[in-house]
Amino acid sequence: MTKVRDREQVIEAAARVFAGKGYEAARLEDIAAELGILKGSLYYHVSSKAELYFLVNCKRAACLIAGIEQIAAGSATPAEKLATALRAHLHHLDRYYPESSHWFLNPATSPSTAQQQAEYRRLSRAYEAALRGLVEEGITAGELRPDLDPKVATLGLLGMCNWLARWYHQDGRLSIDAIAGTLIAMALDGLRCSGRLPPNE
Repeated sequence: MTKVRDREQVIEAAARVFAGKGYEAARLEDIAAELGILKGSLYYHVSSKAELYFLVNCKRAACLIAGIEQIAAGSATPAEKLATALRAHLHHLDRYYPESSHWFLNPATSPSTAQQQAEYRRLSRAYEAALRGLVEEGITAGELRPDLDPKVATLGLLGMCNWLARWYHQDGRLSIDAIAGTLIAMALDGLRCSGRLPPNE
């Protein structure tokens, strides 16, 4: 029988099982088998499948937040920072594929405590705020359109990136770098001051 080193090992094993089976179909027995331990041994580390799902999602969100904060603290121009952040977001979805293909399907289906829901909302808002900060920095610097609503622009960028999880396949025709290049060009061409909206019909 395998000895579990730490809780991180359990979280990553759970992530692999959720990626392969989806949350609803995954069982604690499957996660224990992935680790090479008995189901009962899991309870030394977590209380339930729902807690494991929460821990996996929080770990992935924290990784995104750390990345964008590092980008924001850099010396690049605001537009360059924004492009780098979007590329990092798309590579994050690729890195955790096929796990990421389940993230945005039915995020409310997994049971969790009110405290866990609040924590995940806090992480989501922290990431959104960091991305919005890059948009606002670009507007202030005169690189992005002054008529943009920063919140709407931020949510639009998040929607563009996160929708990738619905249709992306690693064995598809284009690599993640090629896809990122197209999406980032589309986004920044629309956000830059040189961009122009079509006339209202």
